[in-house]
Amino acid sequence: MIKKRYIFASLLPSILFFANCTSTSYVKRQNFQNIPTRQGSPKHYQITSKVGLHLFGIFPLLNDAKFEKTIEEFSKAAKKNGAKRMQIIQKETYKYYLVYFPLSLIFTPVSTEIVGEIY
Repeated sequence: MIKKRYIFASLLPSILFFANCTSTSYVKRQNFQNIPTRQGSPKHYQITSKVGLHLFGIFPLLNDAKFEKTIEEFSKAAKKNGAKRMQIIQKETYKYYLVYFPLSLIFTPVSTEIVGEIY
């Protein structure tokens, strides 16, 4: 029983650290040999990732990682970098139910990533 408590106590700080994270990165268009898209040449490509801890994978506990909140962070970062338009290319949401089984069935780490073109 003590070992189980020790394992949980050692995992808790790492779960809380990673459950409160949003990151945004950019790829300049010259990395793609200036090949335009249908809407023209974007200034850059933006990737925004948000990680959170949800109850049963549905209800946010720490840092809401649902699509709505992630798109809000994506658009804030795009506007901060002078975007006039943006286009979402890809959206992925992962729910890690089996990472710390059975604890993660209740407290589920969730990550959402949005990739888009910024004009």
